[in-house]
Amino acid sequence: MRQYAAEIIANAQIATGYFELTFLWPEEGEAPRPGQFISLKSYGITDLILRRPFAVSAFDAAKGEARIVYQIKGEATRALAGRLAGERLDVIGPLGNTFPAPNGARPVLVGGGVGLGPILYHGNTLAAQGERPLVVLGFRGASLIPELASRCRFEPVLCTDDGSVGHRGTVVDYLRGLPRDGLSGGELYVCGPNPMMAGCHSLAADLDLACWVSMEQIMGCGVGACMGCAIPIAGSAAYARVCTEGPVFPSRMVAWTSL
Repeated sequence: MRQYAAEIIANAQIATGYFELTFLWPEEGEAPRPGQFISLKSYGITDLILRRPFAVSAFDAAKGEARIVYQIKGEATRALAGRLAGERLDVIGPLGNTFPAPNGARPVLVGGGVGLGPILYHGNTLAAQGERPLVVLGFRGASLIPELASRCRFEPVLCTDDGSVGHRGTVVDYLRGLPRDGLSGGELYVCGPNPMMAGCHSLAADLDLACWVSMEQIMGCGVGACMGCAIPIAGSAAYARVCTEGPVFPSRMVAWTSL
């Protein structure tokens, strides 16, 4: 982990309300791995004090470039969308833990919303290692599907709530419709809205599969000091910090009904 000023290479809209930011990674810096994130501050607005966490969606070691995918949700991300190539960002990273390696069976990766980024990175990394991941991505409609397919090393299954593209319904609907032996022995890697991740956790429990979730939480510091990102742990009164103990957790650790 280190703090540095990162030059913006590109910052472009890739779907309705979604942007992809490409920036330089320091040559001497530790390379980010799938599941890890950065903590970013440089919005050009002085009254936005806190940093914002963004999962790494791609890393090109040869070019020394990293990418994040983000959604316009408030003043900070709206300001970030206005940043231009050549400008600099205040970045701390890489932060957090990573997705564990598959257990030998075909890995199943599930993403939705802003959870798309880490799933794309994990899927492309696994494919580059010779794996054949099943990657299932969910969206509300066609206008929210980002233009990233040309850089995927895999063919994702697309699910839309309105049926405008791919499977009509949620990612959990799609997975539950697969033959049971199609998921047998595998592991689920999930990032997206909490209801989607809770649904994947329930599916994994029904099929006795391991399920890893990358939690998306608001973070004040990103380094474990403020406890603002803590999530409840199942079966206890304890909490875990997403920024340091996570963001990747076994889904059975999370008290889903208390989120």
